Amino acid sequence: MEKVLLRWKAIRTPGQNCVEILLGHDLFTEEIEKGAFFLMEDWARRFKYVTGLAFNDNIEVTREIFQMGHNYMLGIRTPLSQSFVKDAEKASQMVDLPLHWMDITLDHLEKRMEQAIEQRKNEL
Repeated sequence: MEKVLLRWKAIRTPGQNCVEILLGHDLFTEEIEKGAFFLMEDWARRFKYVTGLAFNDNIEVTREIFQMGHNYMLGIRTPLSQSFVKDAEKASQMVDLPLHWMDITLDHLEKRMEQAIEQRKNEL
């Protein structure tokens, strides 16, 4: 990752992953501690495909892996999300975990992007 950042003169946005950047550290950590598996629109739409690649289409193994590490799936909707309720419900049923929902704004993402832009300006 460091080589990519250097090559493109880019900076790393603070955060463990895109979900933490969207939710903010505190909310992200709170949900992780409760056992959430974060389900974004793209993953919900491609869930069977992605898990099939990872677990060789073995539903029993897929369920076991998800249930070992998670208590529920948390569908994350932003103002830019299309409706992915049906896809999320299918994913939830596939791994036999309850589905919860969270609607978020893009405020935290916007702040992180502003911070990254300001940091980059200061480095130039």
